[in-house]
Order: sequence, then C-alpha cells, then structure tokens
Amino acid sequence: MVTLCSEAINAGTDTSATALEWALLHLVQDQEIQEKLYKEIVGCVGKSGVIAESDVEKMPYLGAIVKRDVQKTPTQPFSALTC
Repeated sequence: MVTLCSEAINAGTDTSATALEWALLHLVQDQEIQEKLYKEIVGCVGKSGVIAESDVEKMPYLGAIVKRDVQKTPTQPFSALTC
C-alpha cells in the first residue's frame, strides 16, 4: 500500500517536473520567445518578479507557451510526441 501511494504521488510530481523542464529547455533554445515572455511578465507584475495567481490570467503569451509545451512534448517516458 505504501508503495502504491508513493508511486501515485511521485507520478504526479514527475510529470509536472518533466513539463517544466521541457518548457525551460524551449525558452533557452529560443531567445526571442524568452524576451517576449520576459517583457509580458515585467509589464504585468513589474521587476519585483512576484507573480500572483490572478496575474497569470493577464498574461496570454505565458498561457500560449504553456499550452504549446504541453501539446508538443511528452510528460511520460515512451510517450509519442504530438505534431
């Protein structure tokens, strides 16, 4: 039972961590996207860098990046990439 619970918890965090890793990789590979996202974030929350959940709704470019990365890259081993 402990093993099953542990696997369920780890499975949920592993997929989130993997999705974040892919998103960061894509940002590092494309400086233009990175700069545009930075400008949107600074325009919304300033240079303090503190982002509230309500701020995320005001950042459509961030939402588009997240959706693209979720659709484009696998979060589980041996998953097929979406074209």
